[in-house]
Amino acid sequence: MFDKTSMLRWKAASVVLFVFFAALAAGGCASDKGAVTPAVETQSVMAERVITGVDTRGNSGEVVVSIQGSAMLTYAMIPQSLPPGVVLHFPDTDVAEGAVQSPANYEVVETITTSRKGSATQIKILLTEEAEYDVVRNGNGLDVVFTTLDAAVPEVALVPEDAPAPAEADVAEMTVESEAVVVQAEKKVETPPVQPVAVGPATVSQIDFTSSQSGASTILIGTTGPVDYKVSKKDEKTLYIKLADTSLPDSRKRPIITTRFNSAVNRILPVQTDRMAGDTLFIIELRDAVPYLVTQSGDQIEVSIDPTTVPPQKEDDANLPSWKEAIAGADVMALPQGADAGMAVLPEGAVGTAPVPDVVVADAEPEISVGKSKTYTGERIAVDFFETDIKNVFRIIRAVSGQNFAIDKDVTGQVTMTLQNPVPWDQILDLVLKMNMLGSVKENGITRIATLKTLKEEEAARLQYIASQQFSKEIQKAMAPMSTEYILISYSNADADIRPHIERILTPERGSVSVDIRTNQLIITDTAEKIAQARAIVTQIDRITPQVIIEARIVEASSNFTRAFGVTWNAQTEGYPTVGEGNESGTLGGVYGYGVAMDYGVDTTNSIGINFSRLTGNTLILDAKLTALETKGTGKIVSSPKVLTLDNKKATIKQGVEIPYQTVEDGDVDIEFKEVELKLEVTPHVTADDRISLQVLIDKNDVGSITDGIPGLNTKGVETELIMNDGETIVIGGIIKSNKTFAESAFPVLSQIPVLGWLFKNRTRTEEKQELLVFLTPRVVKMDELKI
Repeated sequence: MFDKTSMLRWKAASVVLFVFFAALAAGGCASDKGAVTPAVETQSVMAERVITGVDTRGNSGEVVVSIQGSAMLTYAMIPQSLPPGVVLHFPDTDVAEGAVQSPANYEVVETITTSRKGSATQIKILLTEEAEYDVVRNGNGLDVVFTTLDAAVPEVALVPEDAPAPAEADVAEMTVESEAVVVQAEKKVETPPVQPVAVGPATVSQIDFTSSQSGASTILIGTTGPVDYKVSKKDEKTLYIKLADTSLPDSRKRPIITTRFNSAVNRILPVQTDRMAGDTLFIIELRDAVPYLVTQSGDQIEVSIDPTTVPPQKEDDANLPSWKEAIAGADVMALPQGADAGMAVLPEGAVGTAPVPDVVVADAEPEISVGKSKTYTGERIAVDFFETDIKNVFRIIRAVSGQNFAIDKDVTGQVTMTLQNPVPWDQILDLVLKMNMLGSVKENGITRIATLKTLKEEEAARLQYIASQQFSKEIQKAMAPMSTEYILISYSNADADIRPHIERILTPERGSVSVDIRTNQLIITDTAEKIAQARAIVTQIDRITPQVIIEARIVEASSNFTRAFGVTWNAQTEGYPTVGEGNESGTLGGVYGYGVAMDYGVDTTNSIGINFSRLTGNTLILDAKLTALETKGTGKIVSSPKVLTLDNKKATIKQGVEIPYQTVEDGDVDIEFKEVELKLEVTPHVTADDRISLQVLIDKNDVGSITDGIPGLNTKGVETELIMNDGETIVIGGIIKSNKTFAESAFPVLSQIPVLGWLFKNRTRTEEKQELLVFLTPRVVKMDELKI
């Protein structure tokens, strides 16, 4: 008995070993077949971008490493401290043979080397010492600009030790008529300063822009040392920040476009021209007049700007003036003397809300000043008046300020004032006005001095004149002739979409609008002005609604099918962002770091090397791969529908069967049906930046348990919303159907013997999993692409 049992065991072991080695051989064959496709596809992708040249050149205290490419290069930059250097990582990029030219005679750049990591190329630039650097786009390539220490640190000029001490301020005396009035004005002294050294101009070393999700933004301006600055406003949406005695490197003289950011800033222009005499001007163009705060901490100036309600848009849609025109207009504004003639000046660290320009034009209303609280910027003078005629006081102020004054004949009085410490002349002017109940009006470059009573009467008369003009215009509008016009509507519903907007602008009790539903046109009766407004509204609203074609592929995959595609959830590939952190695609064979409604898989040895969370390229390639899997029996394409729908209109795709079952009621037998279907609902929306927002709803029903002949339904569903680029493919997975079975067969009595009973019984355990994968590819369709 024991010998027979041993023989049976040896036979069973032989069979198991034979099956094991056969499975290994089959796996090796499958591995060889599956390893060809990724290599070919990787080479085709890499062939798109090639680094054609890397050279080094010097330019006015800067060393530039120029990297040229056959197409637009995508890169990631990593600073390196030990040894000092910069590492540039270029994904999906090859490098031409002999493209790197060794740097020669440049003290900052020591060596430049290239290396390959998979399909990516790395360029490592080693430096002889720490240096500031910046990366600038140059066509399809990049320029890495290094600033040498000699250029970054300003020159220091020594002052002789035997330099004479500064002289006391000269005193200028001015006598007006016969009165003993002395005006002491501080003059600039030409003698050398007391300080042992004179520091040269600081260099602008940092210009950073950041924006938060709430829309608040920050502009950080860094210099090599503390500098004096002045904040000015040109108009409601233009902010000027002038840095005194600074230099701006050529690498930073370029506009920073921020129209696509969630921020109130449209553009930042760093400017420095020959006429600015060593000053640097930053022009900040805003979308809206929002509050802001300018602060300084050491060698950094921070501009904090509040959020705006104006949404981001393309640069072309922002209607920004040419940056050359903006610089030309700001050239005069940034001059050291008279720079504030056309701007409202704020003190350092000031908080701004709505800009208030101080420019006076010919047709502008006069600005009335009655001792306003403001910042004084005039030349400082010391005065001593004793019962001086007020008109002579204004003559003295005119001589010091160089301004034009006109004095009304009823302005009389005397001024007694002693100011030993010099104060700005414009502050003295405001004080004299308050003391004598006077006011000033600045109009067309002339400051007029009059009594408050006169100015109030003139202001009341001006307001009365404006009111009469407005009343006259209202009368003219009420008497304007009426006319009727017909406006055809092409793409919108005239009654539901256009009419409500037109009714809001009609002349009350006179204008009317009706709709001819048969021809879809508006009939408007109103004045010519209102009809013109109605036409403008129709032009903006009655536009072609974008259409979106949605290609869907619904696949039922077994667990082997899922493993073949690398869908082993929650993993990432080195060198790419983790799930949900970024929106850049990885390469074939890797994992995409894009937040979608599924987990991510690790690419296995036998896999084709595609993660279906985010796909780009030709959808025909996707069809070919899914069909090949169906022939193996591991995947089944359930449906491949294609539907065309309008923007913001729901598209529904349904597929399934009706299961019949019998019901008995009052002795009558009826046949009823239950729908077992797969339903896909997609609502697309074309965004302003030509992306596609999708609202997706998926319902999958299967027949479950049957009770009293009535089948039950197992329901699964997914509902999500996502944004993707035009033509991209995205997959939604996770609807898994699992089927587990267990069976046992045994020889009676003998199978009950402890331990030995396992030789007389057999157990079978099977587990089958099927997952539903939905591939979606939306594309915006133009009018000449309507063929499906």
